[in-house]
Amino acid sequence: MTFYAPQRMIAVCSIIAACGILSSCALIKQPPQQKEVLPEVSRLVPEILDVYSFDPNSFTQGLEFDKKDHTLIVGTGMQGESRLYRRTLSGTELQSVSNTPEIFGEGITQVRDIIWQLTWKNGVAFSYDANTLAPIATVPYDREGWGICAAEPGQVITSDGSAKLQVREDLNLNPIKEITVHREGQEISGLNELECLDGLIYANIFPTSEIVIINQETGEVRATIDASNIPNNAPPDINNVLNGIAAVPGESGNFLIAGKRWPDIYKVRFRPAD
Repeated sequence: MTFYAPQRMIAVCSIIAACGILSSCALIKQPPQQKEVLPEVSRLVPEILDVYSFDPNSFTQGLEFDKKDHTLIVGTGMQGESRLYRRTLSGTELQSVSNTPEIFGEGITQVRDIIWQLTWKNGVAFSYDANTLAPIATVPYDREGWGICAAEPGQVITSDGSAKLQVREDLNLNPIKEITVHREGQEISGLNELECLDGLIYANIFPTSEIVIINQETGEVRATIDASNIPNNAPPDINNVLNGIAAVPGESGNFLIAGKRWPDIYKVRFRPAD
């Protein structure tokens, strides 16, 4: 039982009386709720600068310029067709290593003197010598492999087709943390092939012609690229979509864009949409 001393009762009655004079003490106006101001997302389109012939049989899953000699490294998919190969931009194939028939190859990236290749559902990833493409190691992989890019020293970033990116150790692919990607408050799934550059992640959205530019620290989409103006000259197939983006070394702001079984590869730069 609560006990009130006479003095306390008098104080309480005084407060109640004051509230009656001043209208209602219970109705205290709260400041209006401030709506969250979402950052404006830039809208960009690619401007085509050049076109090169490409292997129309390549089910392109990963695209990377070699950090030393600037040759093009390509990873392909499909069981019985997956491989990793090196070519010049003009089209001369220099090296190639094929996966065993059960492997479905996915994204690739170079980390110093090794190249990583993910697999879709095989539960493993492969490392190769970046100079010779000779296989080095096979490591277990804890989920579906889609895209991968080398980020900060000691780290790579991977995708699995969801709205989450995984930050991993670059020498063994052990997971460190996850980043959830969002645009104007909404999560964005379908993240596929990746390119990391200057604290940003460029990600193809499967199976569309859209590319998003993501803040690597926050997961916030900074810009959306509508790449539907890039010609898709592949045979009609639901899978033959844009897939592959690589920053061109020594050409700030220029990128290569490729696709699955596309006979062409495009050098582009991104400009504001009209």
